[in-house]
Amino acid sequence: MSGLLTLPDVYGIVERGVLRASTLQPSSYPLFKHVKTILSLSPEAPTKSLLSWIEDNRINLIHLGYQQLLRPTTTSSWRPVAEELVKDGLEIILNAETHPILIMCTSGVQETGTLVGCLRKLQGWNFNAIIAEYRSFAGNKSRYVNEQFIELYDLDLITLPKNLPQWFIDHQRMLSDEAAVLKLQQLPAAGMGEQPDGHSGADADGDACAGAGADPAPNTTVSTAAHPSQGHAA
Repeated sequence: MSGLLTLPDVYGIVERGVLRASTLQPSSYPLFKHVKTILSLSPEAPTKSLLSWIEDNRINLIHLGYQQLLRPTTTSSWRPVAEELVKDGLEIILNAETHPILIMCTSGVQETGTLVGCLRKLQGWNFNAIIAEYRSFAGNKSRYVNEQFIELYDLDLITLPKNLPQWFIDHQRMLSDEAAVLKLQQLPAAGMGEQPDGHSGADADGDACAGAGADPAPNTTVSTAAHPSQGHAA
């Protein structure tokens, strides 16, 4: 194919081996010959040109958007995308056997942006950071309802595949290590005043005071002068 090569209007790298874009045009085809899987989230059928290129390059096309049209659903009308689409999409993305994978929809913003936002939520991103990334791609096409969907999406719906990508494993390990460090930092504050034998400092002082008032041992001379370490008598 001759001519100038151009990236799609909306393009980005989500993680290693995971790309996002609007629907590919012929001028972009050669740039994506290396991908193993294309995950299409739009219900519209790909063009004949795109289907032919996908077949010629032996790329696995998963037309998830069209599959959702065939499913009966009870999804509330306010939701911009079906929960099942996001669930299935995340489980495909998190299967390392599908990588390198390209996520795409007609605009590259609505379904794709919502799916990537839910991925970030699963990764433990701060919600403000998730929305900042979503808006950086959406621009003036951003929709509040997509942001609300990301915020309310139930991550318990997702079943993690066995072959998780290394970047996801590393990120989860980092979050676990950070949680362990925070827990350790809270332990000294909870145990302040504890003595090695299990008695608190207050108990030790009480024992000392009790000992001061006990009868002296035989052959011991008791001074009537107060010791600097003792308190004043009541």
